Amino acid sequence: MVQIYREPSEFDLEHLGDEADVRFYVLLAETLKPRIMLDLACGTGRTTIPLASRQRAPSS
Repeated sequence: MVQIYREPSEFDLEHLGDEADVRFYVLLAETLKPRIMLDLACGTGRTTIPLASRQRAPSS
């Protein structure tokens, strides 16, 4: 296992200020409006948390 993956806080520091990928996935989700999303290997939630915060409640 690569050392950076053993310490999640160090992984987050490595990507501090690097938000282009997060913006890409959020924009993709807002454009496609999927009913369900699955974030495999979400790690520390760097991408998952912004995606989940924009999730809308399902309509009945």
